[in-house]
Amino acid sequence: MPRKVFTLFIKNLSFLIVVFGLLFPNSIFAADSIEVEIPPNIVWHRGAKQNLNLCIQHHCLNQNVGYLSLSLLDHKKQNPVDGWFLNFFPNQYFTTIKNGKPCFDFKFEVPHTYSYDSVWMLLTLHLPAKTDSSLTLIRIINKD
Repeated sequence: MPRKVFTLFIKNLSFLIVVFGLLFPNSIFAADSIEVEIPPNIVWHRGAKQNLNLCIQHHCLNQNVGYLSLSLLDHKKQNPVDGWFLNFFPNQYFTTIKNGKPCFDFKFEVPHTYSYDSVWMLLTLHLPAKTDSSLTLIRIINKD
């Protein structure tokens, strides 16, 4: 199932929404030309500590502040599993500066007892004027 990607640009208080599903399947875009890259085909192992590294690319001339939040949901019932996965720091704050590339490390552990073969990762980029999200299905396999 291809992931839908939304691009939102702000110019003179008007918004233009463009859907790029297949052109940029590994990114989400948000207001003021800020882009978050999501690695393709993510696979996590049961019982393993995970480190998801995400970076923001931007073409902003002005300074922006915001935060990136990561939520984990079981793929059957869409119930939150952040506590079960020890996702203790789901919000990462940033300030964009010219030629800067803020990066984030989301650290958590996949429980040995997690019985499903996948989990939804909801990644949301929050800015003062706009919010944009991406939902990605992550495969969970047994640790060899």
